This record gives sequence, structure tokens and C-alpha cells, in this order.
Amino acid sequence: MGGDSTQGSDSLQLVKPTARIIGLASCVFASFLATAACERSQEPKGYGFVSHVEPVRRPPSKSRIEDGSLAVRGDQAKQSWATRPGEVLEIEVPLLSPARFEVSVASLDDPQAQVRIDGIRSDGTRERLIETPIQNNDWQQLTVDLSPYAGEPLTLVLSHEPSNPDTSTLDWGEPLLLESRDETAPTNVILITLDTTRADSTLDPSVTPHLFALAERGVRFNNAWSAATSTAPSHASILTGLPVDQHGVVSNRSQLPEELETLAEQLAERGMQTAASVTVDHLGPDAGFAQGFDRFRPAQSGDARDGRRSIEQVLQWLESWSGESARPFFLWIHLFDPHTPYGPPQDFLQGEWAARGFQLPDQYVDPPTMPIFPGPLPKPLSWITGTTDRAYVEALYQAGVAYADSLVGQVLNGIETMGLASNTLVVVTADHGEALGEQGVFYQHAGLWPASLRVPSIWAGPGWPRGVETESPVSGVELAPTILASIGGEPERTRLYQSAMEPDPSHRVWFSESGMTQIGFRDGEVHYIEALAPGQFGVRTEDRSSGPHVTAIQRYRAGRKWLFDIHADPDLERNLARRSGSGLARYRSLIDNRKREFNPPSPKRNLTEREAAELQALGYVD
Repeated sequence: MGGDSTQGSDSLQLVKPTARIIGLASCVFASFLATAACERSQEPKGYGFVSHVEPVRRPPSKSRIEDGSLAVRGDQAKQSWATRPGEVLEIEVPLLSPARFEVSVASLDDPQAQVRIDGIRSDGTRERLIETPIQNNDWQQLTVDLSPYAGEPLTLVLSHEPSNPDTSTLDWGEPLLLESRDETAPTNVILITLDTTRADSTLDPSVTPHLFALAERGVRFNNAWSAATSTAPSHASILTGLPVDQHGVVSNRSQLPEELETLAEQLAERGMQTAASVTVDHLGPDAGFAQGFDRFRPAQSGDARDGRRSIEQVLQWLESWSGESARPFFLWIHLFDPHTPYGPPQDFLQGEWAARGFQLPDQYVDPPTMPIFPGPLPKPLSWITGTTDRAYVEALYQAGVAYADSLVGQVLNGIETMGLASNTLVVVTADHGEALGEQGVFYQHAGLWPASLRVPSIWAGPGWPRGVETESPVSGVELAPTILASIGGEPERTRLYQSAMEPDPSHRVWFSESGMTQIGFRDGEVHYIEALAPGQFGVRTEDRSSGPHVTAIQRYRAGRKWLFDIHADPDLERNLARRSGSGLARYRSLIDNRKREFNPPSPKRNLTEREAAELQALGYVD
């Protein structure tokens, strides 16, 4: 992890059980049903520490997916290992306190296999803890109360009896040891990343009532900046605490390097269960974003247009983690809904949105207010073909943000109803903003301009003050170290938290364009951008009696520079880069120093035809 040196409390040390696989083994992953066993003692009401059981070796297996740590069964991926007939998975658990063991099982080729879990005590006594048939090829959870063995080492032996010895592989997913300890449990964390959400789109309580209410009981950073202008690079910075030029994820085709330590991995080491639900493939397991997560819901068909099914799964998880099975957790939720093509589902638009008094303007006006291209619209804008009213498109964008807010509201209401709110830190931000015509950029997030980079940033929960707004500039790279400090009860050790209490308007934030074609920064005085490679953003228009006509694409060469005085020119309309006395040499030297520390870009991943078509349809073209 880069960024802030604060790592949270050192008092919680991960007790890593060791596991030994006898025979051929593999990596896979899991979900939650409920099977009880071993009712010889009363289970504790909650579990304040989660140990993630991992094997000491991971030999390759046909059941492993490309990233080597997850397997998908049903609509969930889980960290898992496999056994074949005659093989067992042995897990050694030092039971320092009352605990229970959870594991999920599934089989694609033998849904009638018999599952067995035995316990071997230190004196060699062996007891059958579970013997049950699996019920289908989706994940099924098994639970073993280990309270009777507290204070002594125990070896768990996991095996299965096949119904068909020739083709039978059983996947054991998300093996967890839940312990009831005397130490204070870490604070739960819910990180919600909204796609393509401008900072100013969340300030109206009639549009985003849930985010507005969350900010009122926490801290709102009104000057938060994304680390990048595209989804995967920005999320890589959020989850690692590293800028784009250090983690190497430069585009939505990049692979998050396995050697980087993610926020999920660090929180798992601090005794938290980790889970994620995303709504686009370029944040999925194949792109490396599942590392560190016990369970992961990859994007399903239709999620990018409507994230409600993702939220339904999230609420099921939260329900399973509350009540008597309470355990500390880190949950990452990604919603894509505000992205192009704008507009929420019709039932929201015609129902709740209309009930609030909102109506869409007419799609067509004469003369047009939409820029008129000399030929067909560029592919990223083809979804507005025929529309002539800019107000209509921007109202659709606003409604899409409102719909994402309604989904966030379901999560916030859920944790309140389940009794989780008082011990859960909720962080809401966005991967990047969206230009609605600023600098000639329409309905995209191109160029290192404020509309594409300013994002919401809201923090509410234990250890954070209530009702604070700050203009201090902060960056997406500061989220991970601040979350780590917060779960240890020491958020005040981080710069981000300190800037809420004592704003530092001079702080410099860095950002980069997708593909590293541009890099720039903003501090208390200037907004500076430098082109590292040739590229383009937006259009130039000319007002005529028939409407605004596009006269040119705004292209630039490598080495182009933009320098703006943010006080005298807040809308960044007057480029001072060629003006003498502007201090350009100093700003160029800052870029040169930064460039000397660049790490190589991470490898591009191979895309399926569907993934490539989806990225191109969204305007993400190499």
C-alpha cells in the first residue's frame, strides 16, 4: 500500500490457520445457505474476528479461473479449493477462543456428493462433525460450532464421498474461522463507488436525498478529485492507495497487478470478512479486482443499465452478517447507473422520479441546443442521435444519478434496520465525473478538466464528526489509508481526516488521463495539465441561426501544456502556458520529476468479443 503511512491499530494480529491439501487441490470460491452442526454448546452472539483459512500451497487445477484465486458458482465467485475422490483438505485451527467454522461447498459435476467434515483433537481422537449431501451445483454453506474445542488445537478434515467416482470434484469455498474474542471488533466498512458521478450532482436533496442525508451525519469533501478519468485506473487507485503512474492500470483493458496489496487484503489481515459486488466486467475477477475478497459478485447481464440486482445480493449478504452471526466486514459496492447512455429504468422515471415532481424536457427543440456534427455522431454519442435539446439529455443524467442514490438508500436503510449502522463506516465516492459541455466535452469524461475529475466524497460512521463540509482538496488515493486508520479507531492520523478538521487549501492533488496521455495536478493556485502523447478531447462549436455547429475536434500534440489560475479563472477558460511570468518552468519540473518515477503500465488483458464490444459502445477505445 502506498499513500499515508497510517495502517490502523496494530493490536489486531491475524491468526492464520494453516491448511494442508493431500492429493490434488485447487482454488475456487463461495456463498451463503445455512446448515447447522454440533449443537453441543450455545454459540456466542457475535464474532469479532475473522481468520481467512488458506492452504500452504496452491497447485494448479482445471477448476481455477485465470486469476488463480476465485471460482464462479451461480452468480458468485468465492476463494476456494477442490478435492477429488480420495483427497482431503486438512485445516489446522488453533482455537484460542469460542469459534465457529464456515465453509461453502459446490460441485458442477457431482451435485449428489456426500460432504464430510471431521475433527481430530490433539490426542488423536477423531469425531464426525458434519455428514450431509450437497443439494445442487450452487454454493451451499456449512457451519460447525467449535466452541466445545476452545483452548485446544483442532485439525479439520474436509472430504467428500462421490456419487460418481469417475467425474467428481467438490469445491470448498470461503473457509472462515469466526472467533469470539475479548478485543474490540474492527469497525465495519462499506465503500460505495458510483460511476461517472459529478460532485455537484449530489448536492440537491431533492435529487439525491440519501447521499445528502448521509453527508449531514458525516463529512462531505466538496473538493475531492479522482486519480484518473476512467473506471479501472481510478478504482485501482482507490483500492491500493497508489496513483496511476505507480500501480500501472492505465486503461479499462489493464490488469491490476497481483503483487500490489489491496485494501481488501489489508482489511482481511485485520480480521474482517471481505466481499464485493460490481456491475461492469473491467472491475471483475478477470481484471484482477477480486484479489483480497472472500466473495465477489461479478457483473451480470444488465447490471450496467440497472444495478438493482446487485443491491439485492448485497442486502442478502448484510442480512447474513447481522444478528447472531455478526462479524466485522468490508463490503465494496460499485454502481454504473449514471454512465451513458443516460437514464434510469422506466419504472423509476415514471414512478418515484415523476412522483417527486420531476419531468423530462422535450427531447426536441428548434433551433437545436445540441451541437450539430457535420456527419454522423461519433460512436460514443450515437445514443443521442436525433435529440436536439441539451436540457433533455442533462435531465436524463440527473435522473440516472438519482436512481443510483435510491439504490444507495436501500443499503443505508438496510444497515439501519439490521442494527449495523452504529458500527459501520460508510464511504461514498465516484471513479470520475462527467462533462456536460464544459471545455467542449459532451457526455464523456475526457481531458483533465474539473467536470471529469471532481467527485463526491462522503464519510460517515464511527470516529468521524457529523455535519462537516470542507473545501480542502483531497484525492482518491487517500481513501485506502484513511479507511485502514479508521477501522483501527485512529482516522485522525491521516491527512484526509485532518483536512476536514483543519482545511489545507494548498494541498496538491495529481491526476492522469486514461492511457496516460495526459498528467496534471491542482493545488491552491493553479490547475496544470501536460500532454505525454498526442490525443483529443471534445469539440469546438460555432453558434449559427440554425444552432451550434461543430467546427473541429480538439486535438493536441505531445508536449502541449495548459496552465490556469484557479482564482482569477475558475472555469479554466484562459490558458496561461505561453504567457511570460506564469511560472511554467516550475510546473514543468514537477511533471518531469514525477515522470522519472513512473512504473511500467500493467499488461493488457485479453477481452472476449462481448467485453470488447461493450467497452467500445461506452466510448472506451484504445
